[in-house]
Amino acid sequence: MSAHKNRRKTQNCPNCNQILQPEDNFCPKCGQENHDLKVPIGHLVYELVEGFTHFDTKLWNTIKAIFTRPGKITKDFLEGKRASYVPPIRLYIFVSFIFFLLVTKFYDKSINTSIITKDNKQKLTAKFDVESFFDDSFYVKNQLEEVKKVKLALPFDSISIRKTLKEMVVYPDNRIDSILLANDEEKTETNRAKLRKAVKLISEKPNLKVASNIDLGVLKINFDSKEEMDAFKNMALNMNENQLDSLMKSMKIKPNWINKAIFKRLSRLDLNDDDDRKELTHAIIKSISLTMFVLMPFVAVLLLFIFNRKKYYYEHLIFSIHIHTFYFIIFSIILSFQIFISESFGEKLRIFGFLGCIIYLFASLKFVYQKSWIKTILRFLLISIPYITIASILLLVATVYGFTNS
Repeated sequence: MSAHKNRRKTQNCPNCNQILQPEDNFCPKCGQENHDLKVPIGHLVYELVEGFTHFDTKLWNTIKAIFTRPGKITKDFLEGKRASYVPPIRLYIFVSFIFFLLVTKFYDKSINTSIITKDNKQKLTAKFDVESFFDDSFYVKNQLEEVKKVKLALPFDSISIRKTLKEMVVYPDNRIDSILLANDEEKTETNRAKLRKAVKLISEKPNLKVASNIDLGVLKINFDSKEEMDAFKNMALNMNENQLDSLMKSMKIKPNWINKAIFKRLSRLDLNDDDDRKELTHAIIKSISLTMFVLMPFVAVLLLFIFNRKKYYYEHLIFSIHIHTFYFIIFSIILSFQIFISESFGEKLRIFGFLGCIIYLFASLKFVYQKSWIKTILRFLLISIPYITIASILLLVATVYGFTNS
């Protein structure tokens, strides 16, 4: 409880009935605060506003110091000048909460925008090559070699695909041109005719199938159709360990614990369902947020051994917390642009955000540790390699854990 608070003191401790003196802010017997909470609602509102204003002032001072003088807030804190700033842990929790909230909102928005509304129904779309529908002999027979590169965004199920393709045959030139441009093809009458011919032939194909795949980086499975993928998932759901091992070996996939965990999760997950995808994304984001509590102490260890072993460990930890807090602030601003203003403009800001974070880290190291420029540069490079390595490993572990435990 802050020292500036106006306490309404009592003569006896409500907790242990100890007699209290007027100067006692806390009970000398049990330690409970000497502050009467039985007050009108107006007093509680006043205290809430007072506490928020006090925090708001500290927050403004902290943000101002972070942006105007890299490393100053850390140096001041370690020198005992702490009254004007929000404590490091409290600041990190506040900023990281905002950051991961924005990350969640950004990916939710991305999932929502991947859904098209047609006839008041939401349908997921998949991009695939025209080539996906034909084998080489069919191309030769129908003279479609020229349109192999063109990609289309169409609904997953074959009925909707056939309907959409028939509609595309009579698309006006401007809509056909947009498809050609998206695939780096020239807007010529010849190309329009070729695309319309290809679409017409595809829509009339008796056995219309869309090639599907599950690609998670560490594990990739290809299927000839969505139906085949769904059948695989249903089969995997009811398999025991031995059967699952045999299936994975037959597909030339190593049956290690990571792949097996992913297999089991895939059997319960519908990646074409927006709610499932959101649930999965939320679990991964939560897992990543928790790994930061491992990464920051690790960075403090690197700072201890590479920059200054004479300082106490907690001093390096404070520096690490402040640096990662700054990173979260920068990318929270960028995410805000992407979510609320312009996603394309926000994407362009990312490169400046990364460069800004690198420059800020270097400037902070120089200011806090007071090394020469050459020594700071060398130590900066030395610390970067293990930092990037461990951060990448933690990110991968967090993603796999979030995926398998969502």
